[in-house]
Amino acid sequence: MELYDQFVLSRGSRPHPSGWAERTSGPWVLATSPTLPVTPLRDGDGGLAGWLLGWVVGPGGELLHERAELPLEAVEAPGGDVEERLYRFSGRWACLLLGDRPRVHLDPAGSLAAVYSEQEQALASTTTVLSFGDAAREDRYAQRVLGPGQYHPAGLTSDPKARRLLPNHRLDLGTWEAVRHWPPAPVQRVDPADAAGLQACQEAIAGGLREHVEALAARHRLVLPLTAGRDSRMLMAAARRVLDRCTFAVFAYEDERRADLAYAREVARRFGLRLQVLPLHEVDEAAARSYLERVGYDANEGKAGDFDLAARALPLDHAWLTGFAGEVGRGAYWKAATIPPEPTAEELLQLIRLPHDPAHVEALAAWRAGVPHQDVHELLDLAYLELRVGCWASPQLYGAAPFALSTMPVDQRSVFTAMLRLPPALRIEQRPNPPAVRINWPELAELPYERAPGPRGWPDAARTGIAAARERLALGTRAARLLRR
Repeated sequence: MELYDQFVLSRGSRPHPSGWAERTSGPWVLATSPTLPVTPLRDGDGGLAGWLLGWVVGPGGELLHERAELPLEAVEAPGGDVEERLYRFSGRWACLLLGDRPRVHLDPAGSLAAVYSEQEQALASTTTVLSFGDAAREDRYAQRVLGPGQYHPAGLTSDPKARRLLPNHRLDLGTWEAVRHWPPAPVQRVDPADAAGLQACQEAIAGGLREHVEALAARHRLVLPLTAGRDSRMLMAAARRVLDRCTFAVFAYEDERRADLAYAREVARRFGLRLQVLPLHEVDEAAARSYLERVGYDANEGKAGDFDLAARALPLDHAWLTGFAGEVGRGAYWKAATIPPEPTAEELLQLIRLPHDPAHVEALAAWRAGVPHQDVHELLDLAYLELRVGCWASPQLYGAAPFALSTMPVDQRSVFTAMLRLPPALRIEQRPNPPAVRINWPELAELPYERAPGPRGWPDAARTGIAAARERLALGTRAARLLRR
């Protein structure tokens, strides 16, 4: 089993897979998979100041991971501030800053996921890498506990000695404490009457997606999902000017997602797209074990059938772009009929659909106490970004098929900020048709969602009509209340 794109940083050398590269700086040893880019950071005297791991798109679309090295000032302003410089980047990355204040920053969605242990004095991509070579950890498959869609929230992991570094938090490598760095205060929303401000937010979202996709397309051929949903359509719209560099993929689901296949075929026909239909494969014990080892047992093996086994039929020398994190902008956790204005940890668990467990309650209570938010909507948005994306989606990228690189184009500080700045009532109104699609590709915005265009989509439209009407009624009532405020 190969642990693609993974790493471990520790005080002193640790066991790691054969073939990994080792780099040292003072007491620190960094070991990395051959597939993970590592870009040295140099201080003003030419000394090693740290490493930038992963795939990084800089301002203007430059692929910074292709440079031999970067000056420290590219990521850190004088005084140690990184917010303005480092978080202009998009991509899938982690920044390891050494020196007098050693610390670790993750990309805004934590998509190059990391766990850490004060006991082990180490930070690693997964609990598998953190405990590599420990014979006592070899029977983890028999002890797996997570069901489909479940994950360990708010810093918990499958390993009692390890914590997950959440998005919007940095790890102090001196104290081994995770500290929130964003948002420093509740995000200031645009006034609903400020048409220019609202349009600027929508342009920031659409433009950020477009620039990321086009930057990668300049160097790589791309694989993008083509489904009947909204997040994949935002990616497709962002790729409008580079369609000749794109292959679109759809999984041949037979459950409630079967509308994806009819939609993808019809849209590919209309626009002359290169489409690959991916039959699903049975996940036997060997495949499940391999997948869980690669994600550190911090998710269920359910995604092994599509993101790993089926996706291996695609050209693996392409870049794989996912729609993960798009629902940050659509209030993914706002769908409950009743949302308490100040939810407790127990109520949060119910809203994010995780089991009521004492460890979960304690972790959610600690997380909630540290979140700056102006109301329950912002709290739930940050819960989706930091818990669902950071603790579920991001770790599973380690289990996906080994493409040349994998990123979430939505994973940008500017995009998340623009999403959170939009008034909740407007976001509810725009949920059925995201403006980012209309801005980047107006014709694409005219197609229906959750079904194929035209007569082919009528059976699915009938099947989902009642459920959609109920959701629209609930959301419309909530939007009306917000507008009255």
